[in-house]
Amino acid sequence: MNEAQCARTMQIIDTHGRDPAALIAILQDVQAENSYLSQENLELIAKELNVAISKVYGVATFFENFSLEAKGKHLVKVCNGTACHVRKSQPIYDAVREHLGLTGKRKTTDDGIFTLETVACLGAGGSMKVYEKLTTLCAECGLKTRVALREEGGHDTLHFKRSGCQGYCEMGPLVEIQPEGILYTHVHPEDCEEILEKTILHGEIIDRLRYKLDGKAYAHHDDIPFYKKQRRVMESESKNTLQAIAHSGLRGMEGVRTVELPVGEKAIRVGVVHGLKNARQLIAKMEAGEEHFDLVKVMTCTTGCVGGAGQPIGRKEQKYARTKGLYEADRKTLIKSSQHNPILKTLYEKLPPEKAHELLHVHYPQPEKMI
Repeated sequence: MNEAQCARTMQIIDTHGRDPAALIAILQDVQAENSYLSQENLELIAKELNVAISKVYGVATFFENFSLEAKGKHLVKVCNGTACHVRKSQPIYDAVREHLGLTGKRKTTDDGIFTLETVACLGAGGSMKVYEKLTTLCAECGLKTRVALREEGGHDTLHFKRSGCQGYCEMGPLVEIQPEGILYTHVHPEDCEEILEKTILHGEIIDRLRYKLDGKAYAHHDDIPFYKKQRRVMESESKNTLQAIAHSGLRGMEGVRTVELPVGEKAIRVGVVHGLKNARQLIAKMEAGEEHFDLVKVMTCTTGCVGGAGQPIGRKEQKYARTKGLYEADRKTLIKSSQHNPILKTLYEKLPPEKAHELLHVHYPQPEKMI
């Protein structure tokens, strides 16, 4: 990054008042200026906003609109949303990739002319305008709205969320209102005031925006035949999904924990066991018919993996304190899965496999005599 680019980034940060809450807007403006987010820019933004670089990376890698690689002069996008995927969009992507001579993880041609990307949905034309219009209207009405990477709010907070592909590109832009499950199709920015006034504030359904099939109008998402035949097993690996798992009762430091999780109309009974002594006792109860589980997870280490091999050696109370700290750090972090951590991904990509294994894995010497 040269001096002019650095000065421009500083100017963008100053324009937003050096406010950490404006991180997304700052990243958008910096990318608009440079066509991508360089490592130097991310580090500068983190430094000037006085936030952790991991948070900046987390936001930059969470949204698909952000790019950490320089893009070519011409951007080629192939839709890989559900509706396009089932219509064989992948072979088209593969053919274009082969024609451009791209191999491995490369997305941009050597001459910097073309960049090939996949996108979640190209059919949702105008959806961003609808999204921005609804957010603006709610702000003007004094309703609390939030577009951020954090837990969704309570009843007094209206949360707008840009969703992935709904599988109905030809019906877009779509607006779904939860928890009522109301789905509107072919929504335009000029419809937003009516949606806010009638549906969001007063619960009234707007007939002309409902999905219609064979002369019948459907107001709710789950009533539409296309969706009624589907069953979603797991939402995603998003923060909110994993946060729900964290608070399901499976976490903790007790030797044996049990919880019942609803799956459709059934309740799945799950057991989590720490230590082989507790495992033997639980197995004995199951064999005697005193306990029943659909799934049992056994971890030999006390307190589970966070207190096991590779972790600092300490007394039990120290392990408990450390475990509590790790749970709290996990609750606040933006990156919930290690395979999505950009720092770890970069580390594994740049290090030779044998060196990565040597540095990142624990080795224990074999004792001369086993007792």
